[in-house]
Amino acid sequence: MKVCTRCCSSDVQSLYWVNPNTKEIGDRCFSDIDGKCNWCKNCDNNTTLREEEEGCVCQDCGRHYKVDINISNELWGLIGPRDKPKGAGLLCGVCIMKRVEELDRFDAYKLTKIS
Repeated sequence: MKVCTRCCSSDVQSLYWVNPNTKEIGDRCFSDIDGKCNWCKNCDNNTTLREEEEGCVCQDCGRHYKVDINISNELWGLIGPRDKPKGAGLLCGVCIMKRVEELDRFDAYKLTKIS
């Protein structure tokens, strides 16, 4: 399945030119202005597509990651993505640790395997 490279949504469509007389679908983009033929309904914008991989995409650095780190709601409220609703968002382990370090306080956390 193809997904949006920005938000990982599969709610995307490819836009192509259609001959209005014959209804034949052309082999070029609907809009040749910028060469982008894919529209993500979630982002409401032009996008590029990629094959869906197992895992998520960090909403800070854009890195693809496969390890979930569950943290307390209290800590997430301090480090979660600023442009997402409270409690929402996805961050990779590197960005989580970077943001914890940016809190500039001494803390200790225990990392344990859940399942």
